[in-house]
Amino acid sequence: MLPAVASRTDPRFGYALALPAQISPSTAVLVAVHGSGRDVEATRDAFIEFGDNHDVLVIAPLFPMGLDGDVSGVGYKVLEWGSLRYDRLLAAMVAEVATTYGLNQQRFGLVGFSGGGQFAHRFGWLHAERLWALSIGAPGTVTALDHSRSYWAGIGDVVDRFGCDVDLPALRRLPVQLVIGDDDRDPAVIQRPAGDPLRLSGPDPAGVTRMDRIHTLHRSLEAAGVQSRLDVVPGVGHQPDNLWPVVRSYLADRLAVLRTARSAGENAGASAC
Repeated sequence: MLPAVASRTDPRFGYALALPAQISPSTAVLVAVHGSGRDVEATRDAFIEFGDNHDVLVIAPLFPMGLDGDVSGVGYKVLEWGSLRYDRLLAAMVAEVATTYGLNQQRFGLVGFSGGGQFAHRFGWLHAERLWALSIGAPGTVTALDHSRSYWAGIGDVVDRFGCDVDLPALRRLPVQLVIGDDDRDPAVIQRPAGDPLRLSGPDPAGVTRMDRIHTLHRSLEAAGVQSRLDVVPGVGHQPDNLWPVVRSYLADRLAVLRTARSAGENAGASAC
């Protein structure tokens, strides 16, 4: 483990790292994104042993509250706030870590729980070609692959907002896991008060609980031809530590596939965003 460091691209942001015992150009990269509580070290630490066992360097970015007037700290969850593009900030962090440690990997795995799950799936919709796997944990709000609704509830205006569209062919090639505890069904904890920037003007079409919303997200992926896996973990509420074992098992499977494909010469494409 290393102390958190400031990003060279924008020192207002930083990241914590966990390095495997031996690093080589073929070491894989996994990004683990914190939730609303900004528990960066705990998020990283959940994957230290995984990184050691599977030759994976773990990056846990820190997206602070309060920048550009984001007093509620929700900006990173929807990728943009004021002048900030959080998806581009993350891509820059990964690039500088790869340069620092001599990695030749063009793609990385991405996981997130709760607020991190919100960031993760929206990043994946715009940058599927950058990822070798995507794991979305119990997001409080979701962006369905629905062109009839505007962002963030849908993707109808993402070209205007981000300068690119969702690359469905790339997304259909991306392994996607959705994961949630079976007891994560309390509607009160995800209701948005008046004035909250993530509050919709009417009822959320995805449903009223995290369970409703992750099922809505899963259905929208399936309808778009994106093969995704939904893991519902029995006896678990909104607790990441009880979901991480399922996530780590999924990532280990995807890494095996990734390394087989890499030996056959598979390369990542360039991002349009």
